[in-house]
Amino acid sequence: MQFLFRKVDDMLQVKVTLREYIASLKTSEGMKEPSTRRRVPTMVALAKAAGVSGVAYRGFASGATVAINKHTLSATIQLLRDCGFDTRLCDIIQLVDVDKGTK
Repeated sequence: MQFLFRKVDDMLQVKVTLREYIASLKTSEGMKEPSTRRRVPTMVALAKAAGVSGVAYRGFASGATVAINKHTLSATIQLLRDCGFDTRLCDIIQLVDVDKGTK
């Protein structure tokens, strides 16, 4: 099953924010004492966990795709949770009001 992204209606779009989320995790973990840092998975590790090619996953992560398999979303969230992060769907995709920014 695939979910369509981009235009939800005339005013809303779905924005993939995975790259930003991973960057924020790396920043916050980098500020911790080395002994308390959690491993932030790479895009390669996330793609592997999702069972898709690196190219396809980079397209998803950069928002350059119009559809994504629900398994890819689930696997991404699960790997991040397995690494100790309380990741939710809204951390990696967001509804955006085209005229006003993030909802």
